[in-house]
Amino acid sequence: MRSEVSCDPLNAAPTGTALVDYDFVGLSSVNVTDSTQYAQADRATLEAFGRTHCSYPVKSLETTHGLIRAQSNAPFLYISGITDRVGYFDTDVKPRSYAQNTASAHNAGIVLGELLTALSSSGFA
Repeated sequence: MRSEVSCDPLNAAPTGTALVDYDFVGLSSVNVTDSTQYAQADRATLEAFGRTHCSYPVKSLETTHGLIRAQSNAPFLYISGITDRVGYFDTDVKPRSYAQNTASAHNAGIVLGELLTALSSSGFA
């Protein structure tokens, strides 16, 4: 039985989309604990990436993955339940951040469950 994805309650996309590709880039800024600084930190992160002249497309920009990745050199698979559009944190997440974050985490959990099932069925895991 497949679980249904939930719709984010604030400024939801018209349809759910799973973005999967080996060359997608996830950017992170670390140690930004004040949400009023997200817009500035996101802009600075995107500008720094632009200076690398990397041609791979940016598909995620957040803070958590960078912090986790900095703790280990082990192989790591990033699965993001994207809660808001870049630069629209206040519009897309506030004033009910738990509602938005819960829906996104739920959807990421569904993707993870499907991925683990597929890996197990293929004999990979």
